[in-house]
Amino acid sequence: FELRHNIKDISYDEINAAFVEVGWPRRDEQLLRKAFQQSVQNVFVYQGATLVGFGRVVGDGVWYGNIVDVVVRPQFQK
Repeated sequence: FELRHNIKDISYDEINAAFVEVGWPRRDEQLLRKAFQQSVQNVFVYQGATLVGFGRVVGDGVWYGNIVDVVVRPQFQK
């Protein structure tokens, strides 16, 4: 598995596909892109070229951060 933090090469179609696979609604791509851009930290897990899962941290940049949008594709869940 490989961890990536850069959102530059992320496919938002693939992010949305993962949301749908876990039963969450598809999100507007413009808003999704903005949400990831404004996050304190993003983590994407890949196995080769396959997106396994992701999560992000939102916060005030000083004391508090919340972990949100934690998704692991069903085929990688145990």
